[in-house]
Amino acid sequence: MKLNRTLPVLAALVSLILLATPTAAVAEETPISPEVADALEVEPGGVVIDYWTAEWPDTGMRLDVEPEIFLRAAVGSCASGRICAFSKVGATGTKLSWSSCGTYSTSALGSAVRSIANARSTGTLKALNGSTTVASASAGTSTNVYATVTKVSC
Repeated sequence: MKLNRTLPVLAALVSLILLATPTAAVAEETPISPEVADALEVEPGGVVIDYWTAEWPDTGMRLDVEPEIFLRAAVGSCASGRICAFSKVGATGTKLSWSSCGTYSTSALGSAVRSIANARSTGTLKALNGSTTVASASAGTSTNVYATVTKVSC
C-alpha cells in the first residue's frame, strides 16, 4: 500500500518541477541570403544550413552561394567527389552541387547555368536542355555553358 501513496506524490513533484522550469524562448528565424530563399521557394524539401547554404536531403543536392571570399577545392569551388552547376562562367558564382550521380533539375539555382564542374574521379557530367546535351565536363574538369540548361546528369 505504501507504493500507492508514493506514486501520486512523485507525479505531483514532477509536475511542479516541469512547471517551475523556464520554457525555451521561441527561436528566431535564421537569416538567409536572397539566393537561398529563392531556391527554397522553387525547390521544396530544402533545409537551411547557414546564411549561404541549403541542402535537400532527399536528393543530395546542395546550394552554396559564393561569398566574396571562398576557398578553392577539387575543381574550382566544387568539392571533391561532387558535381556542380554555377551561375557564372569559370566555375564561379552561386553553386548547386550534388553528392552522387543522377539527373537533377537546376531550377533552384535561380539563374541561368553558366558553367558546370565534375569533381568526381570518373565519368562525365552533362548539362542538358531537356534531353539535349549542351555541354559536358569529364572527371576533374569544368566547362562554361552558353545554352539554356534545365538539368545536369552523370
